[in-house]
Amino acid sequence: DWAPGGDAEKVEHLLMDIDESVKKAGSDAEFVYTSLYNYDAQIESGLDKEIARVNKELAMLHAMMSPKQAAAKSALAGSSEAAVHGQELTVGQQAEVARAMETIRILTEFMTRGNMARVELSPAERELGPTVVLSGSLKALRRLLAAHQEEMRPHFVDVYEAFVPAGLLSLVQTQANSRLKLKKAASLKVHLTPALRARTEAALTAIREQLTKSLQQQQQVLLQTRTASTLQAANEGMLAESEQETEELKFSASFAQAVVKIDGEFRAKVHESIGKKAAVVEAIRHSRDNQHRTLSELVDLLRGRYLADTPTDGQEGTTDDAQNGLPSFVQVAAQNENVDKVQPPAEASASSFQASSLQLQVETAIKNKADTHSILMKVQDMLDRNSPIEAEGVNSVIHDLGSVLQEVQGEQTRAEETKRRCQEQALHGAREEHEMVANLALMTTVRSRTKAAIRKAKRSLKSIVSRMASLEVGAKDLSNVVAKSTHTLEDQSKDRKTIIKAVEKAREIVAEKTSAGPAADSLLVRMLQELGNQETHEREYRATEVAFKGAFAAYSGNYLELLQERRGHYESALSSLELYAGEVESDAAAEADTIESSKELATEGTGICQGMLQAYASESKRRQDLSKMLQSVVPELPKVLS
Repeated sequence: DWAPGGDAEKVEHLLMDIDESVKKAGSDAEFVYTSLYNYDAQIESGLDKEIARVNKELAMLHAMMSPKQAAAKSALAGSSEAAVHGQELTVGQQAEVARAMETIRILTEFMTRGNMARVELSPAERELGPTVVLSGSLKALRRLLAAHQEEMRPHFVDVYEAFVPAGLLSLVQTQANSRLKLKKAASLKVHLTPALRARTEAALTAIREQLTKSLQQQQQVLLQTRTASTLQAANEGMLAESEQETEELKFSASFAQAVVKIDGEFRAKVHESIGKKAAVVEAIRHSRDNQHRTLSELVDLLRGRYLADTPTDGQEGTTDDAQNGLPSFVQVAAQNENVDKVQPPAEASASSFQASSLQLQVETAIKNKADTHSILMKVQDMLDRNSPIEAEGVNSVIHDLGSVLQEVQGEQTRAEETKRRCQEQALHGAREEHEMVANLALMTTVRSRTKAAIRKAKRSLKSIVSRMASLEVGAKDLSNVVAKSTHTLEDQSKDRKTIIKAVEKAREIVAEKTSAGPAADSLLVRMLQELGNQETHEREYRATEVAFKGAFAAYSGNYLELLQERRGHYESALSSLELYAGEVESDAAAEADTIESSKELATEGTGICQGMLQAYASESKRRQDLSKMLQSVVPELPKVLS
């Protein structure tokens, strides 16, 4: 049957053409399978890397939450304790000391001038009347003496015996002041001799010095309290910021958990798809091998050779493991008083005591360091030349000089009061400036942190936008790859149908015109079966690839939804942060201006106080000399004028 140009040779050429077609189709299919396998492997590798990275970031987020909040709460607790402790030391004490200082001033002037009518009183005190004010001041004096008896009594026993004798001391010290006790204390009569007045004035001066020192100490405590309060406010801000950061960390953690979940679910689908397609490709390869073997046996059979080798199942594994890392599927952004106008001692309303010419001569002599004794001699000569001295005139002169002495001594008291008030104002100004500087520092910190948060939010937004674009491009690329691959496989399916028709035609020819007979027909039937199996497997492969495309589309949709939600969160946060940053910037600028103005006012106030104190100091020597001179002259004046 084998002759050149015979039917057997024609059938052999047909079978060889079929074999070439099968080989070409197999080569094209292998290129498609390899490309899709590499694409799937890259996706799986990218998912593995992203899951590992996001899990690591998730652990870091959880680790950052607790310590940050615990540190802020600890700092807040410490500053709160300091602020509360400071308040316990200072509540109500300033007002109490101020009342005590006013009582001391009134009593000092009363002891010096001997008459409440000559004591300077406030409008409210004048409305009460001098008698009521004196009575209340004496009661306050007894309480002051009782409160300071441990330090004062050893030095002023006579004052204590006069104002708070032993029987009355226990009543004054008792806090439960019943009407009976107050009435008994008020019924005590004190005879104010000149010596007792002087001693009482000295005791009041000593108590005033102690109160001034105590007030300064308490002002320092208050300053520390204000500092602690400022620190507390700063720590409260830090706690609020920490809570906000914790919420941000929780949001990031929930996002990371959602990413890990959808990545894990999609990775399982990718792995399942890879395994399923690998099994189908292996079956297709096995079918192609069987087809080649069958065609080879047919040719041998037609040439008169018989192949004893029976088809055996063989498996060839693909070894193309080139897995290049895909870009990451997500980038999670890892993660501020008026200066008391000391009226020149009632303008030495010093009663501008319209000093007599004698008084003016005395003051001029002292100022020029002249001999005051000569003035007294001139007074005596003048009086000797005049008519006999009237008693009323003598009393008037003594009274006027006594008034001068009282005014001089009272002026010293007002100088000390002015000094105390200047010190209080300086301390108050320093405290306010310290608070404002602390507030400005806090605002600066908040501003820096807010700007850092804005930069972080912008980076996160940029990353989210980039990731969304990457997902959209990835979905589009996969769709194109699947479409091209499916189109190639469908074209091969059409070619396979042509091959099947050719095999069927060869079967007819072999059956009719060759002597191969049933053996050749059996091989051709087996060839048709293998081609049918290959078609079935390739359809399954295409269906699996289309299902994978749908799974990727669903994964991309879920991921884009997550990213869109996170994008909206960051856009809202960025808008709020930018608004808040503008407010903080404005507040910081205003606070800086206030600090500058406060410094200027403090400088002016300090200059005024220093000017007044220097004026008092420059006249202190004159007042002391005048006081000593009057104290020596007034007692001798009746003898001189007699």
